[in-house]
Amino acid sequence: MIKYIRAVFELKTIIKCNMFIYYLEKLPFFGQYISRFMLKHTELKKAIAIIASVFTIVALVMIKSLCIFIFGLGAISYLVGKLGLSINNLDSYYFQSVFFLFCILGAFQESRTFLVSKTKYICLTHIKLPVKEGIISFLVNEYLIQFISIGFTFYIFSILLLHNKIYFYVLLVAYISMQLFSESVHLAFFKQTGKPLEKKKTFSIFLFVFSLMGAYGPLVFSNNLLIEKFLINKFLILIYSILGIISVYYIFFFYDGYNDNLACLFKKEDLVEELVRKKQETIYNTDVDVELVSTQKINKLQGYQFINTLFVLRNKKHFFKYLKRRLIFLIIFFLFGLACFINNPLETKHILTNIYLFVPLLPILIATYAYGEGFCKFYYNNLDSKLLIYNFYRTRKAILQNYFIKFKIILKYNLILGMATAILFLALFCVAKIEIWNFSFLLLEITILVLNVVFGIQHLSVYYLLQPYIKESMIQNPILFIVQMPMLFLTYVFTMLSLSPVITMSIFLIGSIIYAITLIVAVYIKSCTTFKLK
Repeated sequence: MIKYIRAVFELKTIIKCNMFIYYLEKLPFFGQYISRFMLKHTELKKAIAIIASVFTIVALVMIKSLCIFIFGLGAISYLVGKLGLSINNLDSYYFQSVFFLFCILGAFQESRTFLVSKTKYICLTHIKLPVKEGIISFLVNEYLIQFISIGFTFYIFSILLLHNKIYFYVLLVAYISMQLFSESVHLAFFKQTGKPLEKKKTFSIFLFVFSLMGAYGPLVFSNNLLIEKFLINKFLILIYSILGIISVYYIFFFYDGYNDNLACLFKKEDLVEELVRKKQETIYNTDVDVELVSTQKINKLQGYQFINTLFVLRNKKHFFKYLKRRLIFLIIFFLFGLACFINNPLETKHILTNIYLFVPLLPILIATYAYGEGFCKFYYNNLDSKLLIYNFYRTRKAILQNYFIKFKIILKYNLILGMATAILFLALFCVAKIEIWNFSFLLLEITILVLNVVFGIQHLSVYYLLQPYIKESMIQNPILFIVQMPMLFLTYVFTMLSLSPVITMSIFLIGSIIYAITLIVAVYIKSCTTFKLK
């Protein structure tokens, strides 16, 4: 087993190194010369691979620490101070928030076994590693990176900032144990159903709501949800430890489902079959009869407008699915707000009155749920990847025509999503009998609407500029994730600046418009060279 673990680790570092050289090659002027020099010197590539591995851990620590700063210490202290809530021990609240967001939501929401990665894809498809040894070796490497990075993160948070060793040990033990237990639950569910548990939307929504209530409940219910003494109880820590040990035994020794049914999720042939099957389902299992409903409309269209309109009509139900999930989330948020108002009307009204204090969080929140990523991925797998093999589809004129056709569709869906968000906010304010006929509320509604549109444009533009998908595979370019990182930094900066909400929203509106225009211009200039099969 050791040799397999080492082989997977070496492969991961080689992929990181090659990816670094690949993007270095795209630099103007000297990029190609530098990349060729690196490719010729093996020892230099090894050094880069080591640096890339260390950088991965450092980057994860920075990202996770930044998340704690944004959604923990800095933002919560600011909000609690402004709202005047009666939270006696902020350290306990910080600990509870991190526990629910990282140890429950972060560790439990997705399985490393079912994470489709380039390393696993190559190991099982091309190197032909045994299924059990290949997946377990991949898990060990993933666990090491995650556990080392989360260890440093919790050390910074608990010991360097809060000066509490107990918090560090509890968080670390809880996270590791919950990650391992989560892996066991996902494997057991797959063995019974043949489907990954993370695909179960009901489970994801329940876990998300449960974690948010545990993390942010005290903002509404004050001290009623502060359960810090229960979380650091020795008996609970012992239970975590036992769950972790049992999970290790189950994953590495007892589980007998490491077979072709599991491996087929990551093999090229089966991925192709899955894409074909999904394509057939979306074409034939549809409520839209294109010939009867839209014959006249389609007959008037020509060229790419005809192709895209036909494709959207045939898959309208599938495209709406991505929007429906977001609308369901907004309705749940609205119902939660109503429940809070019924339980504690005075404090809930006080929070809604000061909702403008949460404005600095808007970019990261709306960037997360804006409509576009699923749309682009579906478009690539079922249409663009099939046509990009032809020269006529890669011409500048064709790329720009198709970009602006998709642009109109994404614009429409994000306007619907933004309007739904604005209407639900308006309904909450009306229920709480809060004044809405003022400039601040109007600006908040406009900001929500504009940010939805802008981040929808971002998803589509990143798709054309970075092309984050690989043909016949779900593997994503890590640059797609890095694009979102400035949002975290921006959120933290504006939270710490403590500007007035009107000024902050005005900056967001002006900056969003400039950002959207920049993306569109970049697509207009660069997409003819960046939008291609990989």
